[in-house]
Amino acid sequence: MRRNRIIGLSGLVLVACVVMHGCASAGGAGAGSGQELSETGLKIERAHALARDAQAAEREGDLAAAIDLYKRAVVEYRDFGAAWNNLGALLLEDQKTMAASEAFKRAMDLLPRDPRPPTSLGVIWDRAGYPDEASRYYELALQRDPEHLPALRASAVLDQERGKGNDVTAQNIKRALLLETDTKWKEWFQREALKLRAKGFEG
Repeated sequence: MRRNRIIGLSGLVLVACVVMHGCASAGGAGAGSGQELSETGLKIERAHALARDAQAAEREGDLAAAIDLYKRAVVEYRDFGAAWNNLGALLLEDQKTMAASEAFKRAMDLLPRDPRPPTSLGVIWDRAGYPDEASRYYELALQRDPEHLPALRASAVLDQERGKGNDVTAQNIKRALLLETDTKWKEWFQREALKLRAKGFEG
């Protein structure tokens, strides 16, 4: 049961690599001279170019090259949140859990509305056997986006597996049922909703 659940959750982390053009500003009020703004703009352009090359390397199956290119992208521009997130996903795929965790934390700070970095951190803690810490990150992801399906799945599984399902779990499952398109997941949510209802939890 535990092994199957972990296999099911593993796919939650490997989010699509999307280069977020325009996600970083070249500066703000009082940011400095025109020359400084121009230098920052060039750094952002170079970082985006490296991220595009990283995506191409990943499509070709060259994980090491993709990781290296994302690392170069975030060195070029430290506030490139999407590159940090994608780097974390690839580091995790490469079994570099600690480095992946740090990349996701950086992405979480830089992308305050994005539910993917905290969801990925939740999966890392879940795999490591720290369910309370995992649950905290899943909750944070759902605060950012209550309809983020990977976090809804992971949070509900964790609650039900530990026997800690409650009204919040029931509400998350109800929401997930409206979003879910995968037949197996839909069936699982339906079964767990019935179990919670039998215990008096309606959401």
